[in-house]
Amino acid sequence: MKFILKRATMLTIIVTLLFILIGCSNSPTKDIPVTGISLDQTMVSLNIGESVKLKATILPQNATNQNLIWTSSNEEIFSVSDDGLVTALDYGTAVISVSTVENEIASSCNFRIQGDWVKGELFARLYAGSDKDWIINDLEEQFSDYELKVISLVYRGHTSVHYSHLSYNSDLVDEFEMLEKIRNAHHYTPHGRYWKIDWVGFERGWILGEINIVTQSHIFEFDDESFSKFLLSFSKYDLRLIFVDRSLTLTTKYRLSFNHDLIDEFEFFEELRYDSKLCVEFTPELPNWKQGEVRVSFWSHYSEDEVDKFLLRFSEYEVKILDPSYVPEGYEYTCVLISFNHLLICEYEFIELLRSDPIVAVAGIWLPIL
Repeated sequence: MKFILKRATMLTIIVTLLFILIGCSNSPTKDIPVTGISLDQTMVSLNIGESVKLKATILPQNATNQNLIWTSSNEEIFSVSDDGLVTALDYGTAVISVSTVENEIASSCNFRIQGDWVKGELFARLYAGSDKDWIINDLEEQFSDYELKVISLVYRGHTSVHYSHLSYNSDLVDEFEMLEKIRNAHHYTPHGRYWKIDWVGFERGWILGEINIVTQSHIFEFDDESFSKFLLSFSKYDLRLIFVDRSLTLTTKYRLSFNHDLIDEFEFFEELRYDSKLCVEFTPELPNWKQGEVRVSFWSHYSEDEVDKFLLRFSEYEVKILDPSYVPEGYEYTCVLISFNHLLICEYEFIELLRSDPIVAVAGIWLPIL
């Protein structure tokens, strides 16, 4: 009897322990909430068709629920996948956001098409007087129906040319309609005040973060030492030389890049324009410049066989000579337009390669007829 009682007591203890263990294993674990989320990039520019994957970091790293929701403010312009892969589909801008499933903590990144325009913005070149405030107020008043605002107006000191960055309400008028309305707009007063829009277009007229300076060689020309000092004086903007064009008469053109996050085109223009020895220009200057095309002048004595060899030398870049070619009257070289695959090499690198070729006289984005 004692044996049976003793055994029953042991069984009771074991069962009790089992219930305690089971109860402990089933007790709810404490959730660790997300306190923050960040993306590895805040501003991205892409060409149409390109993609980039954003990386999201969740804080704390051991948060219980790490599921994320990715969204695009304009899916027709930039799409985003469930794992943060963003693809550029069409011209425009969008904001890509990532948020946690459990709460409203979120982070975002601005996307735009490389070298293209922002909806509701235009750029204009004006011939105008020096009364900057009057020009701004008068221009905004003339197009007040479209809520036109002058974001910036830069005066080119030694001439009457102004560069203006304009915004307007794209819900009231679209880009192309606004462009037609503002083209050739002007105002002259009996008191000598005036402005006239000479050119208006989208941001594709130049590349963000690039600018040209042209020396007036009859006044001044850089030597290696003075040019190094010039670059050093603007080192805070990551100023770098892209290439030098010495094909111009009496002047030398330097194409420069700078960090657009540190200073924009108009502010940089303001810093440079007071130098009487230099002219400052946005780039490229001509609206007909296309990515994947450069202009080349061959020496006039080249033969078809030499051209075939030339194409073979650069075949890895899918080079083609586009018709028509022409020989400017009175000149001893032939100018051609060349296309290539810009996904394999950029314009500037390709131009440097072309300039070293024995049958190439001059190469550049745009070649003037001198």
